[in-house]
Amino acid sequence: GLFHMLNHAIYKSLLFLGAGVVERESGTSDMNQLGGLARKMPFTFATMTIGIFAASGIPTLNAFVSKWMIYQSTLQAGLPFFLIVAMFGSALTVATFLKMWYGVFFGVAPASLPARLCDGSLLSRLPLLILAALCVLFGILPQLPLRLYFARIIPFETSPLLHSLNLGTAFWNPSLALLFLLLGIFLGLIVFLISRFQTRESDSLFICGETFQEGTHRLRAGNISRFLQEIPLLGAFLKEGNKGVFDIYNLSSDLGLVLVNVLKKLHDGVLSTYLAWCIIGLGVIVFVLMTFF
Repeated sequence: GLFHMLNHAIYKSLLFLGAGVVERESGTSDMNQLGGLARKMPFTFATMTIGIFAASGIPTLNAFVSKWMIYQSTLQAGLPFFLIVAMFGSALTVATFLKMWYGVFFGVAPASLPARLCDGSLLSRLPLLILAALCVLFGILPQLPLRLYFARIIPFETSPLLHSLNLGTAFWNPSLALLFLLLGIFLGLIVFLISRFQTRESDSLFICGETFQEGTHRLRAGNISRFLQEIPLLGAFLKEGNKGVFDIYNLSSDLGLVLVNVLKKLHDGVLSTYLAWCIIGLGVIVFVLMTFF
């Protein structure tokens, strides 16, 4: 859990800084007003791609190792339900970031964007480069943070994680998973190269009965959300989610507001009331100390 918190801080900081560069250079943070920035901002695109892949748990990046450790720990603890929940959350993370990845960097650049876009100054690029490098480094050599940092905090010298990450006791070996992934990419490249030698016909795009003209119509990232909201059951959950029904922050803030109102009523401005609360609090502390120590 601590290792994943560190990895989360690294790749999420990378994504936030990259989003800041995009917003500063383009003048907007609305994904519907963005697109086609991969060619105009290649450095930002490359580093944010590493952050997106790391957040999605792609092998050889830092979050893959910590997520795999969490998955394995749920199996070793005999709690497969939490494994399913964690994997479902990872799948939603991939879907969310793919939407942002496409909406910002791919597709046709809208005419409202500045004609000249760049990756910003060196001071803007350096943090992105450092954080992207850490995503790769902690993915290839996860023993570094485990030995140099966490071993000084938690005494788990007997754990095999300090010496070798033997994660193969779960469903399969992560090295084997990486091998299959690389094999799939290799086969995909072969199919792509073979298709390059075939004669292809080109015609104007025709989507759902409407003619799609390049440069005048754009496939926006928000279209994905609108499409999902039209699905009967899933759409209802998404619409309620947009209202904040499932937002843990909204729910906790409502509970906190109730607590604040209760505390306001307790603060009546009378000195004897405050002294009574101090004495009661001191008694609770003494009771806890005497009971547990």
